[in-house]
Amino acid sequence: MRRVILCAVVVMGLCGASVSSEITYYVGPDGGSWHTAENWSLGRIPLGARIGGDHVRIFNNLTVRITADVPDEFRLNTLTVGYSRDGGIIQESGNLEVSSITMGRRDGSNENMGTYTLEDGSIVIGGSLNVGGSNRDNTFIMNSGSISIGSYLWIGGDGGVNRFTMNNGDMMVGSLSLRSGVYNLEGGTLTLRNRIEFGSGVTKNRYFNFGRGVMNLPGDWDFDRLVSIGESDFRVLGNPVTEGDLQFGDLFLIGNEIFTAISGIPKSPAVVRRHVFYNNSLFDLPLIGRTDDDAVAPDKQALLPGETATVSNYTSYHKGINGIMVDIDGLAGTPTALDFDFKVGNDDNPDLWGDAPDPIDVIVRAGEGVDGSDRIAILWDDNAIDNEWLQIILRATDVTGLLEDDVFYFGNAIGESGNSTTDAIVDAFDILGARDNPRTFPDAAPIDFAFDYDRDAEVNAADVIISRNNPTTFFNALQLITVPGAKAIPVPEPSTLALLAMGAIGLLSYVWRQQ
Repeated sequence: MRRVILCAVVVMGLCGASVSSEITYYVGPDGGSWHTAENWSLGRIPLGARIGGDHVRIFNNLTVRITADVPDEFRLNTLTVGYSRDGGIIQESGNLEVSSITMGRRDGSNENMGTYTLEDGSIVIGGSLNVGGSNRDNTFIMNSGSISIGSYLWIGGDGGVNRFTMNNGDMMVGSLSLRSGVYNLEGGTLTLRNRIEFGSGVTKNRYFNFGRGVMNLPGDWDFDRLVSIGESDFRVLGNPVTEGDLQFGDLFLIGNEIFTAISGIPKSPAVVRRHVFYNNSLFDLPLIGRTDDDAVAPDKQALLPGETATVSNYTSYHKGINGIMVDIDGLAGTPTALDFDFKVGNDDNPDLWGDAPDPIDVIVRAGEGVDGSDRIAILWDDNAIDNEWLQIILRATDVTGLLEDDVFYFGNAIGESGNSTTDAIVDAFDILGARDNPRTFPDAAPIDFAFDYDRDAEVNAADVIISRNNPTTFFNALQLITVPGAKAIPVPEPSTLALLAMGAIGLLSYVWRQQ
């Protein structure tokens, strides 16, 4: 008599003992379970024979965790993740065989979102994988393992940014169809047996991003026959591909023919650089022929989602943050303040930050950014933003043409020299640093000199006073924040009481009946 274990943790659950000759699915609160064409019933655990060929739906804001092989008896027809509400799957190991998978579903006026993360293990799909069954940001993330898709990988939907991100592992697929979605090949190996197709109709939020992975394509590559680009975007290492400008290093074909160039692909706008600059300082003084570009802080870089702040992400300028620049390659229009959102705060939860002061000007300078990109300068009054963090969101609008919002941060701690890697407290070390490192003409301080707090190319009593007059402590100093990365459906840790309650009640609490 065979025993099999499938541990499906829905929001919170446990993996317990199996039932002889029966397949046990461990469920959680709020009516959650592996939903097939039938539901659970009091005292009746479904036999494997009754499950085969049914439809499985994950929904009700639940995340299911797969930690073991799905038994042979469990051959699914379709798997819908996000059926009547948002839902998600995290597969840590094991093998799952299914006829098709759909991420997200429209339920009347509701648009439900599905997420799937493959940490390891394998998925065998006889038919298709559809990422984008609703107008939401449906996602599939492959971090390791293998996927075999008999028919096609379809990424699309009329709205939202549906995306498939492959960070590692091996995937073989018949065709890749991008309707209004994004395919990120960041690592691993993607093998296509047939074609890539970029759909027509929706013209935004659709591109193929060729990162550092390997793509195998069929032999006898015929661009006109195998790939239809339409109004989409093809990217290599994050850079839009321009006409006649595609050279592959890690791309090779199954066959003898080498493909080296694509023509006629329009590129989509992309942010190529973000700057903070010292507006109204000596370094952009028009009287001596200086411009705002001369006042860009060369030692500072934007804090990006998922990162922890360091001294390279904040300035010590005594006028606070009064100038930001964004360089965009292929800017679609002329952005204004309406194409940005600005927030200020000093903790790890930017969603709770307050609105920043309105900028006093937004200036667009075509072709004057890095490598001929378009430069947008945003200006604020002096000290309108100081001793805190500024979140800048350049929105994906028809004016910017971006495929998704670009989010970044800069901070300011007046009179702080960056002497510590663990805090940004302004104290005696910053005062003494300015006192003990005087600079004046002809030995002027460069723009990135740590103790020139007023950016006048000198370090003197004025800088000592700036630091002395802006002391901070652990409680009010600029915090070295960690900002959130991409949002995902959380999987809470199960509490002891929840586990006991689920074990005692959960498995016997649902009605198994024919839908």
